[in-house]
Amino acid sequence: MNNVKKSVVLTGVLALVLGFSTVDVMAEQQPLIICVKAGTGMLRIPLSGESCKNQERPLGFNDLPLLVALQNKVLELENRVDALECQSNQGLCKDY
Repeated sequence: MNNVKKSVVLTGVLALVLGFSTVDVMAEQQPLIICVKAGTGMLRIPLSGESCKNQERPLGFNDLPLLVALQNKVLELENRVDALECQSNQGLCKDY
């Protein structure tokens, strides 16, 4: 019975040590911040310890659908440019 108590206490101490060590490691890591410039949508990743500049704000989860829509629009416009270049070259299209 005495060995059981020792093992339970030792397990508890070990759990506390491991728990606090992971909290310290997580506290040292700085979150990745991406800044977006209002009106243009330009993205910037600031250096460690740096924050967003004037006219910038941190990128949030609400911005993700807008980024996907922007990507889709860019792909659509690229395809239209390729089609127009193909027409102007009289059917001699680039193969990608």
